Amino acid sequence: MRTLTKKGYIRATQVGWKRWVYVLTPAGIARKANLTFGYVERFVDHYRRVRVLLRDDLGALAMDPESPIAIYGTTDLAELIYLALRDMGLTRIDFYDHDGRESDFLGMSVESLRSVTPGNYAKVMVAFSTGIDTRCQELRANGFGPDQIVTLLQRPKDETDSAAVREQADDVPAGNMEPGV
Repeated sequence: MRTLTKKGYIRATQVGWKRWVYVLTPAGIARKANLTFGYVERFVDHYRRVRVLLRDDLGALAMDPESPIAIYGTTDLAELIYLALRDMGLTRIDFYDHDGRESDFLGMSVESLRSVTPGNYAKVMVAFSTGIDTRCQELRANGFGPDQIVTLLQRPKDETDSAAVREQADDVPAGNMEPGV
């Protein structure tokens, strides 16, 4: 609190023996707005990068705009997959979930995985970031072939990828996660 007071972001006033009132100053409001704007900007940039990665992954698949696609899961990743598919011009998209509860997701109905007819879909996108092997087994148990099942944002774990990640990590100074700080 002393540092914030010294920087002029807050004003502290003692109103009792152990009681203080803290008031945000105009400089503090401006600093808070700048920090919030920076956070939102980083969040949106991350969102854009994930959509580009998804489009790259999906672009490698042979799908025409009339290809019927199933998305397995109702996660945040499912929402991003749906948006990327729509960006590519695909419109025949259905959602399925493993627990069998009928619900809505993005204004579309979600059907039980048990009710899916695998022959009706060119591809099924696994929209989970964990337990992917289990989800793929569930899809195979429901009649999907390995050529229909697509897992996205999965990068091979070989030495070249590990080295690239280490190189990128070396470029960022320790304790400096925010640019310009």
